[in-house]
Amino acid sequence: MSKKQAKKAGSGVKGMAADTWEKLEQVFESRVARVLNAMQIPTHDDVQELSRRVEALSKLVEKLSGETIKAGSKPAARTGKKKTPAGRQRVAAKTRRPGTRTKATKTTSKKRKH
Repeated sequence: MSKKQAKKAGSGVKGMAADTWEKLEQVFESRVARVLNAMQIPTHDDVQELSRRVEALSKLVEKLSGETIKAGSKPAARTGKKKTPAGRQRVAAKTRRPGTRTKATKTTSKKRKH
């Protein structure tokens, strides 16, 4: 085999390897996208679309209220009483899943030996 033929064969193999690598990347990307979609994790495009919508809504709010809203600004401070730990526990008890027990309702079945 001459040098010219060897170079031609080498570039052919190199091209096939590149094509195979691109196909592998596409398969990997599509599988990762399916898994992320199943886990309901937004894609880059989803986040970009939401950013555009937030920007449009911010402009509309500015137009209607006459106030300028800074991007990424903190929300206004809350006014009123702070929740107490007991208040938080009551909320947690109301929102717990059915069939689960809280620490207060657990009973022990083992007797202590002295």
